[in-house]
Amino acid sequence: MLRYSGHPFIDVGVATITAYNKKARPEDVTFENLVTMAGYLKDIYCHLKPVQNFISVIFTNSHFVQSAKSVEEKEIYADQLLYAFQNDRPAESGDLRCTFFPELASIMYAHRQHIPLLNGESVSNFSANGMRGIPVSGAALLAIHAMPLGCYKCGNLLAFHQLSDLTQLEGGKMNLVLARKALEANTKAISMLSPNSAEGNLPSFGSHAKTRYVDIILKAKRVSQDRFANLDNISGYYFTNYGPKPNLEIIRLDNAVLHFVDIVEQDASTAWNRVVYAGWQHPKGDESTLPDENTTNTWRNQVYERLFELPKSARKFIFLLAKGDNWRLIEIFLERIMGMERERIEVYRELGDRLAQYMIDYEKGSWGFYYEIRRSKDYTKFRSRIFSAAERMLKASTSKPLFTYDEFILAFEHPSDTYNQWRLARDLIAIRMLETLHNHQIDLSDLPEINDEETEE
Repeated sequence: MLRYSGHPFIDVGVATITAYNKKARPEDVTFENLVTMAGYLKDIYCHLKPVQNFISVIFTNSHFVQSAKSVEEKEIYADQLLYAFQNDRPAESGDLRCTFFPELASIMYAHRQHIPLLNGESVSNFSANGMRGIPVSGAALLAIHAMPLGCYKCGNLLAFHQLSDLTQLEGGKMNLVLARKALEANTKAISMLSPNSAEGNLPSFGSHAKTRYVDIILKAKRVSQDRFANLDNISGYYFTNYGPKPNLEIIRLDNAVLHFVDIVEQDASTAWNRVVYAGWQHPKGDESTLPDENTTNTWRNQVYERLFELPKSARKFIFLLAKGDNWRLIEIFLERIMGMERERIEVYRELGDRLAQYMIDYEKGSWGFYYEIRRSKDYTKFRSRIFSAAERMLKASTSKPLFTYDEFILAFEHPSDTYNQWRLARDLIAIRMLETLHNHQIDLSDLPEINDEETEE
């Protein structure tokens, strides 16, 4: 009875109908399931004022949200729109086809009160064949009216859509998972509303749409219980159809960034959780509340929002990752986001270890040496300090040099297609030094945090 169409609003509605009826795929939804969905929507859209308020910014001028319309008028309107799928039939030659499901014949023209961000009934600009609105089937109307329940209220509504190969029944799996989480939150709140009461609200997830985009995707991936669930091509649609200011913002992370987050969630979860925890920003007046799964539903997260600046701000992001105290987290970032060769990553790790050991053995644990490395703003001075350390070790007849010729060239002088900053090498070595010193149980409690801007020219 149903399938994904490729249109984000319709597909969120299809996923919501599927989730409401506890089906594994849209193709499993039956005619009776559509009747059940239509009945639920009719009930809450016609009789619950808080739900009508919730959808008022989506279905502008719909009978459902007009206070002048009686309950009886709203129910008649619901019967016409929500149960319109009962009149659907396969399209035949010469039929006007549904815009979203072209295998079905169109039964009406939809306008702004039916589908968000369309023109109103009186506007004919940009309409095909001079006809106002777009032709739709009853299935499309039911899907679009189910859509808000599969969205998250973040000021405007936030919908998630995973574009998939429509020829593959297993495509777009995360559509269902993401819609189900929103549906569960919304229906739980609806179940607690009193009939014919204006009191109560559907859940709000704050106003930080980019943070919510990342947070919700990651939570959905965790509950999917599928390590290999694909996070490719998931876009967030942050939109409102309200009055004179309809708006749509598409929120999207590059697939490579989503892959990075997916991998660290699984392969370096403890360190990544420390980084994310440090990134939560307490709302004003709520500084005493500790971040956890429940309290942060409306908070902003600096780490999540910095993901949208990658790979441009890679060096700044590395300092955030350093709070995880785990070199593996850095390695995954260098490989997945910066495309760094494994050999070069290993050289930075080795140099960090050796310089930390040099500091312990030859500088009496003096932080002055660390600061000379970490705060270097001049490449010549930085290089000179490393050379002097190497010479001191050689004079002490150590069994291994601080670095070899090949290691130095690879770490500092070898060009790359994506990065050639000696500062990146300095930062990575310093981060590894701290981790190594920590592993040697060196007290780092009095070490002041260095902002990355301090080391710029």
